[in-house]
Amino acid sequence: MVELPPQISTWLHRNPSLAIFIFGTATFLIGIGVGASAGAVTWLGMFIALMGVAGLMGNKRVSEENRIRRSNVGVIDSMAGHEFERTLVTLFEMMGYEVIHNGRRGDLGADLIVSRDGVKTVIQAKRWTGTIGPGAIQEVTAARAHYEAHHAIVVTNSTYTPSAKILAESNQIELWDRSDLIREISVLSFEPPLLGMLLLRRQLRIGVPRLGKKVLIGFLVIISTGSNSKRRRRRKPMFRVGIF
Repeated sequence: MVELPPQISTWLHRNPSLAIFIFGTATFLIGIGVGASAGAVTWLGMFIALMGVAGLMGNKRVSEENRIRRSNVGVIDSMAGHEFERTLVTLFEMMGYEVIHNGRRGDLGADLIVSRDGVKTVIQAKRWTGTIGPGAIQEVTAARAHYEAHHAIVVTNSTYTPSAKILAESNQIELWDRSDLIREISVLSFEPPLLGMLLLRRQLRIGVPRLGKKVLIGFLVIISTGSNSKRRRRRKPMFRVGIF
C-alpha cells in the first residue's frame, strides 16, 4: 500500500469533499477527451464530481459546528446580533432541533422557531452588554401565542433583571443566561472536530439534500419556462394586418 506524504494526507483528511470534486472533475474530463468509447467513465466522473459539490455545500454547516465547538463566551460577546442568531441556529441544530431562522425586523419576537418531536419553541436571542429587562419576556410571550408554540426561551450572553425573572416565571418562559449558554456550548465542545471519512459523511448528510433540492427547483424552472414558451408559440395573433 502506497503511503502518502504527511502534508497530502493531512489535506485529504481536512478537505475530503474538495478532493472528491477534483477527482470527479478530472475523471469527467478524461472521459470527454477519450470520446464515445469512455461514456461510462464520463458519467462516473460527473457523479463523483456532484458528490463532491454536495459535500462542499454541507461543509459550511460543518465549519459552523466546529466553530461552535471552539468558541467561548468571550467570542460571543464580540459578535453582532445577527452573528449571535446564526450561532444559536447551529447550536440548536447540533442539539437535534429543526430550526427556522426568523430573525429580522417584524419577526414578532421570535428570532428562531425550533421544533423536535412535534414540540415547537420560539426563541428570542439577546446578544447584550447590559442586563435583560422584562421587555424581552413580554415580546417572546406574545410570539409564543402568535406562532402557536408550546414553549418560549430567551437566550442571552448576559443576565436578567429581577423583574424579568419574575415575569418569566409567571408566564412560564425559560431563561438562558450567560452561565446556561456556556454550559450548553461546553457540552458540545467535548466532541472532537470531524476529520477524514467522518467529516465526509457529515458533509454529505447535510449537502446531498440541499443539492437535491436545488436540482429539483432548477428542473421545475426549466419545465415551467419550456411550457410558457410553447404557449407563446401557440398563441394566435389577435389582429391580422394585410390586404385581402
